[in-house]
Amino acid sequence: MARDVMQFDEDLVNPHNRYGWRDLEGPITVPSAGATRPVLATYVGDIEDYVFDAGDHYGPLKFHIPHDYARGTDMFIHTHWSHNGTNISGALELNYNFIYAKGHNQAAFPASQKTIAHAISGLTLANTPARQHRIDEIQLSIVGGGASLLDTNDIEVDGLILMHFDVPTTPTITGGAAKPFIHYVDIHYLADRYATRRRAPNFYED
Repeated sequence: MARDVMQFDEDLVNPHNRYGWRDLEGPITVPSAGATRPVLATYVGDIEDYVFDAGDHYGPLKFHIPHDYARGTDMFIHTHWSHNGTNISGALELNYNFIYAKGHNQAAFPASQKTIAHAISGLTLANTPARQHRIDEIQLSIVGGGASLLDTNDIEVDGLILMHFDVPTTPTITGGAAKPFIHYVDIHYLADRYATRRRAPNFYED
């Protein structure tokens, strides 16, 4: 009994013990018309995906806050990307531009966006070989918020995050499509029902 009580106390202090990680999904699909947008390129065989050049931008991505969101917990942006070249160097830089509002007629979307600058630097063929599935993370919200972060205390069920991102810098890639493929963008959040215990492998470790 004492062990159960101690575990319960620990769970109250540490939300990572109470909740599991889930995804708000933002697939990269057919982009809007216009210049400086990603284009389809051959990835492997008949499989194509979108490649991004420096100056390209993409949106909208729309993230609805689900009913299993654990109130008061922080969120993180994950970007899935890779390349199919024979060499890579430099950095991949992304700017995530976004706005958020609670639902149910409680709030208006703000008149100005927040921007998170995400630099993934020091890329080499050793740490990013061809077709290696990279997921790079950056924080989206924090208690109290900030100039470039949402206020975790303001996030609640049925709120909506509208996002657009641009790619100011791409790594130098030789061979293949010679550009990075950005496959997917998602937001990791803590859910207050059963899910994986961690947001990265080993997902099921206590």
